[in-house]
Amino acid sequence: MKKKFWLVLLICLLQSKLQAFPEVLDKAIHYSFDVPIHLEKVINNKCYGIEDEPNRNLLITDCGGYLNVIFGTLTFGLIKSSKRVRDSYGVAVEIYLKGKSSECFIVSLTDLGGRIFEIEYDCKGYLKDDISTRIIED
Repeated sequence: MKKKFWLVLLICLLQSKLQAFPEVLDKAIHYSFDVPIHLEKVINNKCYGIEDEPNRNLLITDCGGYLNVIFGTLTFGLIKSSKRVRDSYGVAVEIYLKGKSSECFIVSLTDLGGRIFEIEYDCKGYLKDDISTRIIED
C-alpha cells in the first residue's frame, strides 16, 4: 500500500513539472524574438545577456545564455541558483536599471533555473498599460 502511495505521489509530481517544462524555453524564445532590446553588458566584471521589454520585464542570464537555456530545459527548471548567485543577478539588474533611469526598481525576481532570471520592474512616470510606453506628464 505504501509503495502505491509513493508511486502515485511521484507520478503526480512529475506530471505537474512536465506541464511546466516548456516555461524556460518559452520565456527564452519570447524574449529572444519579441523583445526589442538585446544587450550584452559587463557589470561588476561579469558579462550578462539582457533581453529587455522596456518598462515591464527583462530576462537576464550570463553571456553563455544558450547553454543556460538548454540546462534549464533539460532539468525542467528545477535546479535553482544559490542565494549568492541570485543576489548577484539582482544587483546586476539594479545597476542596469539605474543606468536607464534612477526611477526604476525591481518588482519581482523569478529564478527560471539554469541561471536564467525573469525580472519584473517598474519605472516611475511610465504607464504600463500603454503599448507604446509613454511618459506621464505632471
